[in-house]
Amino acid sequence: ADREKKKETQAKYLLEAGFPPPAIPLNSDDRRLTGLPNSGEPRTIGWSIQGSVMGPIRLAVSVLLILAAAEVAAATRSPTAFVQNAIYSNRITIFSKTYCPYSIRAKRIFRDLKEDPYVVELDLREDGREIQSVLLDLVGRHTVPQVFVNGQHIGGSDDTANAQSNGQLQKLLGKTQSQ
Repeated sequence: ADREKKKETQAKYLLEAGFPPPAIPLNSDDRRLTGLPNSGEPRTIGWSIQGSVMGPIRLAVSVLLILAAAEVAAATRSPTAFVQNAIYSNRITIFSKTYCPYSIRAKRIFRDLKEDPYVVELDLREDGREIQSVLLDLVGRHTVPQVFVNGQHIGGSDDTANAQSNGQLQKLLGKTQSQ
């Protein structure tokens, strides 16, 4: 199922880039034979690159696009890429565990500030341990929560509460102390 989904994704990228569907079927199930209207001889339905000078060039570009798409997809699935993307694509990111009282406290601080953080619940993810190892390498801590605001590491629950108390958190969020 994963292999078929990967083929569909790769084909979608190629079609969006303006390339015709492949001339050679991806597997034997993709071949369909039909009779020509007046000859009764079977033929394969599909697209031919034989008559085109651009065929070999398109084929080479298609292969390169497929390889590049696979590399990008693999990179975005890595825990390191996920952590970096989560931190830098969201205003507030909290790496948390659902049962952790310190994580609950950190989430409550942002709720009280009427902020909606991007929360990564590590205990609900298959790669939660790997993400936690990436965080250890990144910030030197293996504990949760780990809070980031505008790409800047705030720390854990106590650090977040202290940043709120001294106004640093509100400053990072562009709020006044009373907001």
